Amino acid sequence: MAGQEKAASKSSDDSTANDSSQMFHVDVVYGDETDASEILAISEEASFFSLRRLLIIKWADKLSARDGEALMPYFQAPNETTTLIITAAKLDGRTKWVQELKKRATVVECAPVFEGQRAGWVTQRARELGLQLEDSALEMLKDQVAEGLHGTASELEKLVTFMPEGYCVRAQDVETVRGKPPGISVFDWSEAVARGDQGRA
Repeated sequence: MAGQEKAASKSSDDSTANDSSQMFHVDVVYGDETDASEILAISEEASFFSLRRLLIIKWADKLSARDGEALMPYFQAPNETTTLIITAAKLDGRTKWVQELKKRATVVECAPVFEGQRAGWVTQRARELGLQLEDSALEMLKDQVAEGLHGTASELEKLVTFMPEGYCVRAQDVETVRGKPPGISVFDWSEAVARGDQGRA
């Protein structure tokens, strides 16, 4: 999994680890802290807690070329009981180990959304969640996409939670969702929104 967009990669990491925790023994290592010998030892090690092992290598672009090349034989003949997930901001396709990896693995690109694509992304995501957006709300959410999809996706999910079904979301509603003060629980905030208490909401 390669790319700078954190929403996609974080969602994948979280859902994979959480959904698989009952079936997999999960190990996470970091490219700037590990080496090929540790990765190979973990991947070949039998798990006593579950039938399968999930090994996630984060920041794999920090691995040295020597460590990457040392993993190439494993890519060619992986342990059948280990699932290996490799994430990186960007992998250098000129290196031998990345070329070998791409031959053997499924690659998921998590590229940032460009400016001309932001409104379309927000509209599509809102539609998937069953939200209707006024143009002013769309414009406000679109502008936030520049900071990353994760925050925008989170705000859309909050809007689904706190806005009535079939309601067309306005810019003011986005501001309300965005402006929840720290220290107030989500339950207090939702009650304030339901009462129309803008001071507390």
